[in-house]
Formats: sequence, structure tokens, C-alpha cells
Amino acid sequence: SETGHLLKRVNGHDHGILSIQCGPSWCVSGDCDGVICVWDENFDCRRRIRSRRCRITVVRYGELEVITGDNNGFISIWWIETGKVLQRCKVHDGPVLDLQLDATKVVSCGSDGTVKVVDILTGDVIQSLLGHEGPVLAVSFDSRSIMSASR
Repeated sequence: SETGHLLKRVNGHDHGILSIQCGPSWCVSGDCDGVICVWDENFDCRRRIRSRRCRITVVRYGELEVITGDNNGFISIWWIETGKVLQRCKVHDGPVLDLQLDATKVVSCGSDGTVKVVDILTGDVIQSLLGHEGPVLAVSFDSRSIMSASR
């Protein structure tokens, strides 16, 4: 809103939201109780997905899937229509702090000080990037390079 006033309050999570991403006609959010909500353009929770073992520390929206990172170091790929896990792989020794994806890979960073490149289809770690002395807080990539940030 241009005025800075609250436009709408929505319900869908029972616990604190740790990550949210929005696009022109959707939002996706993840909370500290392992619940992922996929919201439509009216902010109605279209799909509630439950991951019972973790806190969702980062969530991203794909074309037909939701990709999450959790406090146990796992990256999971969820099919939006059914809420089923398509892929789940242990990538970090500690929480996943950020991730970005394209059609074939996920690049993630974690509190373990590493950046990992993961094949979406197989769940295999293609590359481990080392060099940070502490937690890696953010990651971004394009066709030429991977950028990461730490303290």
C-alpha cells in the first residue's frame, strides 16, 4: 500500500512464519512447525503441506512445485497439487539458510559455511563450494556465476 497501512491479515499458519516468497498471483510461506502454505491471488491458502520433522527455514516457488530448506539441512521438493515429496536430500550439516533454483538445479547455502549445488532430479550434490569462515546467509546465481554472502 502507498500509505503503509495494513491491507489484509490472512490466516493459515499456527506458528511463526520463517520464510515467504510472493509473485504476481501467488505466495508461498513456511513456518517453524514444518507447515508450508501455498496462497492464491486472493490470499486464500490453496494448499497446506506438512513436513513433520523440521522447521521450514527457506521456501521457494517453482512452476508446479515448492522447494524448501529446513533446520536439519534437508532440501525438499514438493508437488503442489498433491503435497507429496518428489525429492528430499540431506545437503547441509545444519540449517539451510537460503536457496535459489532453476529448471535443473538448486543452489543452497547453510549455517555449515558451505554452498551446495544439487541436481533437482537425482538429489545428488553436484558441487560443494567452500571458503566461508562462518554461516553463509544468502546465495544467488545466474548462468555464469554463483554469489554468496556471509558475515
